[in-house]
Amino acid sequence: TSYTCRDYLHRRSLRQKESWRCELESKNDMSTFTTGCRRKMAEWSYHVIDFYRADRSIVANAFSILDRFLDNCDCDRTVFKLAAITSLYIASKSYTQRHLSLAMLVELSSGDFDEDNYTKME
Repeated sequence: TSYTCRDYLHRRSLRQKESWRCELESKNDMSTFTTGCRRKMAEWSYHVIDFYRADRSIVANAFSILDRFLDNCDCDRTVFKLAAITSLYIASKSYTQRHLSLAMLVELSSGDFDEDNYTKME
């Protein structure tokens, strides 16, 4: 069995009919995310996992979880970021006994989200 996921980014672009960029002109415009945003989140996730000396396959598992969530959810960049970090948390709990803690996630997100946000997203 192979892992597949519909192209949710392409479907969003067809619905919204606009060109997306990860670096938006207005810092307050957090309404969209792109493949570039996804790539940056993946790179960030690998840095986190490497810092904690955990198995890098956790990131692959996290993005499997994230893709499945995003395939069924239209969300803005803020929810995308929360979902990506929460997916990393879930994957770390599922894969190893030395998993990320909610307190770590709050610190890693620079205070963008609190423990309650992660718990609800999970």
